[in-house]
Amino acid sequence: MRYRLAACFRWVSKTISAAVCRDARYHLGFLLLCSGLGAAAVLAPFGIARLRSPASIRNPAAASREIPAAPLSSPEEAACRMLQDRFRVFMDGEVESLKKNYDTGSDTGLWAWEREAARSEYLSMWAKDRNLKIIETKARIEVDGISPGSAGSVWVELTEHAQYTYAPVSGPEGGEHEDPAWTHTFGSRAVHVLELKPCGGEWKIRRDWYSDPIGEEYSLPPCKFLVGRDDAPEDLYSDPAQVRDDDSPAEGGRYDRQAALEYAVKYAGVPVIEGSGKYNPDYKVYTFVGGDCANFASQVLQAGGLKEGYGWHYTSEGSALWVRGEDLIWHLISTGRAEKIYSGTFSGAVKRTPEYPYGAVSSLEPGDLIGYETKGQISHVAVVVGKDPSGYVTIASHTSDRLFFPWDMGWNDSTVFWLIKITY
Repeated sequence: MRYRLAACFRWVSKTISAAVCRDARYHLGFLLLCSGLGAAAVLAPFGIARLRSPASIRNPAAASREIPAAPLSSPEEAACRMLQDRFRVFMDGEVESLKKNYDTGSDTGLWAWEREAARSEYLSMWAKDRNLKIIETKARIEVDGISPGSAGSVWVELTEHAQYTYAPVSGPEGGEHEDPAWTHTFGSRAVHVLELKPCGGEWKIRRDWYSDPIGEEYSLPPCKFLVGRDDAPEDLYSDPAQVRDDDSPAEGGRYDRQAALEYAVKYAGVPVIEGSGKYNPDYKVYTFVGGDCANFASQVLQAGGLKEGYGWHYTSEGSALWVRGEDLIWHLISTGRAEKIYSGTFSGAVKRTPEYPYGAVSSLEPGDLIGYETKGQISHVAVVVGKDPSGYVTIASHTSDRLFFPWDMGWNDSTVFWLIKITY
């Protein structure tokens, strides 16, 4: 399988190499992802991988001791090291230091570098705007396969298990090493297909195709949280009374939100977070045929007690209403199992109104859904799994596997958010 996947990438790359230019980069990356990345993503949740490189980065000094300075002769080791470098940058902010890992003399290598720089900048801007700081990152990199490429290049397939922790920025009286008032940890899983090229005795990244858990819209500024908030940053998030100490959902209705929450955590596919693990093997994985996010959301809804029917069902595979995000949301609304409490931009979702004194998004509970509309279509759906200690809503999803992720991370002010409250 690993050799077929790499061969597929090489064939597609040669066939359309004449079309590679700056304006075509996004479409090229999307085509290559569709042609092979999903196949690798299917394997990793079921454990077809071997451990290569775990690391935890708390500060630049510690990171420098963990990463060898000398060039690595093994492409597997070089690939793991270069992916670990990305997490170090989240801590020290030295984005330019990553440039040495990329073959910027090629269009695809330059695009991969520019994408990574924009991604790092996005996460930094997102945290700063919310008065937060990333205080720790961890990554476990697994090598799934390696195969030869052309002209001495090598294809390496890897699975990246990532964990991030943020905390509020200390006030003026707080010291640099003062213990934070609270922390929040969230995790993800992503599959990478790297083409490495030998350059000057070192391996460099010529291509890096992956579906990014932090989001595919990071080239634009993140959603601006403080817009229209007169009380920020002292009362930055939501009603503190809505943040339950045990992080359990409120009772009421036939929908078992606790059961939905437990299922979402268990089968999110993010094993770096305690209590989570592989996908449920009883269900087909749709990562490589449009995405698995709606399939996962449907499983969570069923675990919470929603009965199959009205075209929403799973037998040997899922129906259209089961596996397509937009169809699923409209099905829930039209059958009265859910209501749309808001659709619009981020600023409207967090705006205080008489109906929602702490913003519409703050009224969501574990087991509710959020749809993400881009270019006029709901392209992704996620399950609400709780809130961080400050009340910021968190989600879980498949395709780009996320668990306890901030609900808007990876999206921007052009995104239309659909807030779906289950009323069953």
